[in-house]
Amino acid sequence: LTPFSKLSIKIRDYLLFDSSNIISNKQLELENKNSSNYYSSKQWNDLIENSKKDDYVIIDVRNKYETKIGSFVNSIDPNMLSVREGIKDIEKIVEENKSKKILIYCTGGIRCAKVGPYLKQKGHSNIYQLKYGIQQYIRDIKDKQLKNHFRGALYVFDNRIKEEI
Repeated sequence: LTPFSKLSIKIRDYLLFDSSNIISNKQLELENKNSSNYYSSKQWNDLIENSKKDDYVIIDVRNKYETKIGSFVNSIDPNMLSVREGIKDIEKIVEENKSKKILIYCTGGIRCAKVGPYLKQKGHSNIYQLKYGIQQYIRDIKDKQLKNHFRGALYVFDNRIKEEI
């Protein structure tokens, strides 16, 4: 079972989460440039290892196929087919945990680069993204001998389907 039967890439001037939330790519790029809420793999681990579980929440912003194969320990799975479909669920999770640090992650950082600024635009300042996503995290745990808090495998978008960690 593969979630994508046909790959189609289209360049758009905007990001559309739903019909009421249209954000221009230029607006998101500006927000990202001004954002300092990126955590390196080491900072991500430091927070997980040195904070009380009640101080933060981890949200997986990938689709349910990717999440099923692997995820961070104690992360929340919005069980979505796409960010567009699941953005309201992500917003609800963030709103329910607004007093905590909100950690978001995805495969390579691209979806987080869209979701993070979107959530900030909605008034949430405590959003922290795993810099360069799980792909960089995997390299860092190997190269820098960091503790691995990711369980399972990483979904990859080729014939391999997943990359064992």
